[in-house]
Parts: sequence; C-alpha cells; structure tokens
Amino acid sequence: MALTDRTIRSLKPRATGQYERPDGLVPGLSIRINRNSKSFVLFYRERMPDESGGFAPGKRLRRLTLGTYPALGLAQARTKAQRALSQLTTKGIDPAVGKREARNAGSFGELAADYIENHAKPKKKSWKEDQRKVRADIPPAWKNLPVKTITRKHVYALLDRIVKRGAPVAANRVLGLVSRIFTYGIDKDWLDSNPAARISKQKETPRERTLTDEELKALWILLDATKTPTRTPGAVCTPNIARGLQLILRTGQRPGEVFGMEWSDINEAGGWWTIPGTKIKNGKTHRVPLTQAALALIAEARAAGSGPDGWVFEAQCGGGNRWQAANVISRLRHAGLLTGDYSRHDLRRTVATGLMQHAGTTRAVLSQVLNHTDSGPRATAVYDQYSYDREKRKALEAWGRHLDALLHGTTSRVVTFRRQ
Repeated sequence: MALTDRTIRSLKPRATGQYERPDGLVPGLSIRINRNSKSFVLFYRERMPDESGGFAPGKRLRRLTLGTYPALGLAQARTKAQRALSQLTTKGIDPAVGKREARNAGSFGELAADYIENHAKPKKKSWKEDQRKVRADIPPAWKNLPVKTITRKHVYALLDRIVKRGAPVAANRVLGLVSRIFTYGIDKDWLDSNPAARISKQKETPRERTLTDEELKALWILLDATKTPTRTPGAVCTPNIARGLQLILRTGQRPGEVFGMEWSDINEAGGWWTIPGTKIKNGKTHRVPLTQAALALIAEARAAGSGPDGWVFEAQCGGGNRWQAANVISRLRHAGLLTGDYSRHDLRRTVATGLMQHAGTTRAVLSQVLNHTDSGPRATAVYDQYSYDREKRKALEAWGRHLDALLHGTTSRVVTFRRQ
C-alpha cells in the first residue's frame, strides 16, 4: 500500500527499537519510525556490471537515509529515491557515495581516456593496444562508473567474465591495464587507492604451437587466393594483409613490425629491411635480410598501388594494417576458410622452429634473425657488435628453399652451417 501523509502522521514510536513502513509506490522506499523522529530511507542492493553492458543486483543490501519527515515531504522523498534508483540501475552509481561525491567524481571512461591521451600515447609504442583493450574488453557499464566507487568486486567480476569465455591470458592483460590506469589515476588525484592491486593473475602456459606442413601449405594457398581479385575470400583478409602474413613466414619477424613496415625502412636494391629501434619491442635497431621471395611480396604491394602514406602493406582506409591484421587468422577460421587452432603469433614460432629443424641454423644465428635480446653476460653483449648479416641471410635463404619445396612439392637441399 502506498504511503500517504495521513498514514505517516499516524505512525507512533514503539516502546523499544524502531521499525519501517514500506511505500507501495517506489520500490525500496520506507519511512523509519524511532522514538525521536521519522525519516525516509531507501533500501537497495549494490549493482555489479554484467555481460550485457548493464548492471545486475548484487547480494549486499544497503540503506540510504534520504531525510527527516516532515522537513522532507513524501513527494520529495519519492523523487529523491527514484533519482537514486535511476543512477543505480543505469550507471551503477551507489547512492551511498553521496550527491556531491557522485557529481564531482570522474568516471572510469574519463580516466581511461586521460590515461591513453596523456600517458600511453607519449610513452608507449603499444598505446593502440591499450586503447583496443579498453574498447573491447572493459564493459560499457564501466564508462560512466565513478572511479572512486569501483571496488575489487567490480574488478573480479570483470576478470571472471573474460576467463569464462576461455581467455585467461587476456584476463591477465586486462588486469595489468586497469591496474596501470588506476595507478595513473592515483598519481593524478582521481582516486586514493588501486582496487586492482594485489589481485592474482591467472596461470599462463607458454604457447608451443607451430603449424604442421599441411596447415602451413593450406594457409599459404589461401593467402595466394586472397591476392587474386576473382578468388578473394571477401573482406575477411585483404590482399595486403595476405602479403604481410606471407612476409612473416618468409622473414620470421614480429607481426607488428611487418605491418608497421614503411618504404623508408627498405633498401630493395641491397635486399635489406632496417627496422628502427623505435619500432621494436627491445628497442634495438634490426637489419633483416630480404630474400628474392620476400622482395617479390614487397614488389607486389608496390604494384598494387600501396604506399601513399609511406606504409608498405597499407590498409584500404589508409595507414598501416597492424591493427586490422591482429585477428585475421581467427577471422579466417571462423569463416570456415581455415582449420587448426593456431594464431597469427604462431607463424613466427613456426619459422623459428623451421630454421632449426630444416635449415640447420644454429641457436646463436636464430637469436639474431629473431632479434632476441642476448641473455648472456652484459659485458659480452656490449663488446660483441658483430652483425651476423651473412649468417642471417644464409639462414633465411635456406628456410626459403624448404618453404618453396613444401609449397611446390619439390625436394629441398638442407644446408647445415658450421657451429659458431
């Protein structure tokens, strides 16, 4: 039954304790009667972001005092309660934080945007990956959630959602990102503590997946078909993305570095690709020998009209194809064009394994081809400035012969190099 002023005035205090009379009009609204006063209170359950982008009721029941009667009238109390419930259900804002704090607190969406613009962009080469994670992995409900109201429960709920979809590694990366955003927020006085601090990561098992000969051949054939206009599998994979993937298989370089290749980085006459340290994970400038087959892929990109913006494997919308190509293998698989559970990053591991198994490459030369950081004594790394250019070229040429033999059904001659 809905409360009325007459009903409220008639309610008398009990000899001991206090009691509430609920309003039948606004859910959760009650008038509390004690010995000295009557006050309006709102009972509600805290809200947690759900998978649909909204907020689901939590287990904890909370109470908010709206004001005393009759200073706060019944109609005003209903208005305040409805406004608080609206903020709770649409934005996840806990009414208990108070009007002033809720109004002045910055939202997580605003903090994340500030972090990307003023921290990630100036200081991280991978800032676009941070931006992608914010957009793809963090629920839309967090966008308007005041950062001061986000608790560890919110963070656990976010991570559980990612783990349940079978992506524990992605959950760890998201945890790291939101923790960095909160830490940045503390430094900039957005909040006082980091709700993601000291949350344990999911156990990670290093991937050991490499492509079988059959998978490698099937992928190459599909990529070749993609470059033929009459046989392209549609917008799933563009010709320049196909060329970039094939160059990964020819050179063994990181996908981000291949799709970030610019014409100014290439010496086609000499057959070299110089990757500046600013584009590389370990910050070391790296010279990659380009075999004739690798140069042919680059020539195809030039003939196709690529490069007005300086990118070799330019996207259809302009710029590099680095981000458009991030999930291309999984998209091809979901489209039914490929089988196997391998990813784009497994291509580089396949080349590294092939260099050892089929091209007779030593581990020292393999490390140079892949541009891995030297794990030996620091002094040795400082004084050993030998470029390994000759050995790197021979290794990739031997791998290229094996790859061609696999693709064309011929016999390759494996060359074993003398151990250094």
